[in-house]
Amino acid sequence: MTCRSIRWRDLTYLVSLTMVVTLVVVTLVQPVRGQSSYQDVILNDSPLAYFRLNETTGTTAVNEAEALRPGIYNAGVLMGQTLDNPILSDPNNGYAIFGGTSSWVTVDDQPEGQTPDKLNFAAEDAFSLEGWINVLNAGYNGNPIGKSNSVDSSNYFFHMGPSTQGRVRWHTNGWDGNQVDSTTVLTPGMWYHLVGTYDNGTSNIYIGGQLDHGPFQLTPPGSTVGGDFFIGQLGQNSEPPGGDVFSGSLDEVAVYGYALTAEQVLAHFDAAGGGTTSVNERAWRNDASDDWNTPLNWVPAGVPNSIAQTVTFGGVITESRIVYSVTDVTVNKINFLSGYTYVIAGHGTVNLDAGSSTDPSAVDVLLGSHEFQAAVSLNNDTEVTLSSGSSLTFNNTLSLNGNTLTKFGDGELKIRNGLVTSSGVIDIQGGTVSGNGTVGGDLVNPAGIISPGNSLGVLSASRAAVPEPSSLLLLWLGALGCGCLRRRPNC
Repeated sequence: MTCRSIRWRDLTYLVSLTMVVTLVVVTLVQPVRGQSSYQDVILNDSPLAYFRLNETTGTTAVNEAEALRPGIYNAGVLMGQTLDNPILSDPNNGYAIFGGTSSWVTVDDQPEGQTPDKLNFAAEDAFSLEGWINVLNAGYNGNPIGKSNSVDSSNYFFHMGPSTQGRVRWHTNGWDGNQVDSTTVLTPGMWYHLVGTYDNGTSNIYIGGQLDHGPFQLTPPGSTVGGDFFIGQLGQNSEPPGGDVFSGSLDEVAVYGYALTAEQVLAHFDAAGGGTTSVNERAWRNDASDDWNTPLNWVPAGVPNSIAQTVTFGGVITESRIVYSVTDVTVNKINFLSGYTYVIAGHGTVNLDAGSSTDPSAVDVLLGSHEFQAAVSLNNDTEVTLSSGSSLTFNNTLSLNGNTLTKFGDGELKIRNGLVTSSGVIDIQGGTVSGNGTVGGDLVNPAGIISPGNSLGVLSASRAAVPEPSSLLLLWLGALGCGCLRRRPNC
């Protein structure tokens, strides 16, 4: 799922900041006319249990198929996540992030007054297990969904670990060798629709609406009488499983008392409105100064570090915060939407890179004043758009690498250090550029103001500073209080 960055120069009318923030964070995807909702499609196929995992508060995970057999959230689950949710036909759909030793949902399969062990399957039974999964790290031991036996290890579940090498393993009778791996290697940071089926010894694995592996023969399931059903881990004797806790995001978990057909699986996948999605947008979620490279600092969980990704530093913080990285990171676009200051710091360089896309990279400041204390490198042309009253400061090296940085908007761009490049252009299409740095390339000013402000020294260009007739070029000599209108440095 992608979200187009807003360019203030494209707006014909002034809209409220609230509307602009909403447009940046949310991608609106309308369902196809006449198409049933994802929830309706699932319920029409009569699941025994169905957990949407879209709760925002409380401890109850609602069972849409049987209200009196709910799940219970443990305290470690991050509920109500919506950014880049996998059900594109429902932009308000929520999902849950699981990670750590206290993060799972427990479903009591022997609720008082209800049919016991409804999610237990015997050798002669057919059944299916379904869910949407986004793994944080494919190389750990974790069980995203499954049913446990309170006596021994007979159970059915999905598993991932070092031995699966990024594949998901479908178990129908515990750990006794009755399992098979998917052919698809799951990429961390991507959503996958996952279904496992069993019927009279025959099993299939479906990923993304298509048969991934099967049919193949597996041993019939052993009894799971008395055991709980788990989302985010697999417990024995209703106890936490330690190393089997899942790390990642889960959504739309369902259990069926029969084997879903290939047509049903595809219909479920299609009802989501787009299927497997790459998590190309992440938002900072931690109201604290912390490491860029900590996966759970982001929603969806995972470290943004690719040319396809957009990151948003939004209104989650309640005071100025530092986001730091000791290693280089690469993203395509950065949005700042907070009245409190974000400082991007650390020994690593922030690379802005659009890859093979013909669109430029971008940094948009829609609200507040923010800073890069880390070095920044432009790997292609980049647009910086600053709303009125906002500012963005480069306190460290800004490398143009022969590319053009085009500034839009009425806000102020501050350059406090040298731009290391033998070529490249800063093109000022509006607002103010200030500071005491040196531009190692062309400085083109058709529609803005250049002012070093109170700092000692002069914002200068080693090549050409070319104002257009409609522009105002102000170069203050700091402490001297003396100004000079000039077209080239050293005038």
